[in-house]
Amino acid sequence: MASTTKKVVSKAVEVNDQTVIFSEKNLYFDGYGHIDQGFSVIDKVNLDIYLQSKFVREVSAVELAKYYSKNK
Repeated sequence: MASTTKKVVSKAVEVNDQTVIFSEKNLYFDGYGHIDQGFSVIDKVNLDIYLQSKFVREVSAVELAKYYSKNK
C-alpha cells in the first residue's frame, strides 16, 4: 500500500516598495527625514517628495550595479 503525502506549496509574493535615489549633497526634508550624499534606499511612497529637489535623482539598477562593481 502506497502512502499518500500532501505537499503544501506556498507562493511567495514579492513586494518591492523601495527604490534607490542618488543625492548630490546631504538634504533634510521636514516630516520625512534626511538623506546623505550618495546612494540611498527609500520607500516609493516618499519618492515624489525627494525628487522635488534638484540635487536628487532616481537611479536605475544598471547604474547602481556599475557603481558598485567599480568600487570593489
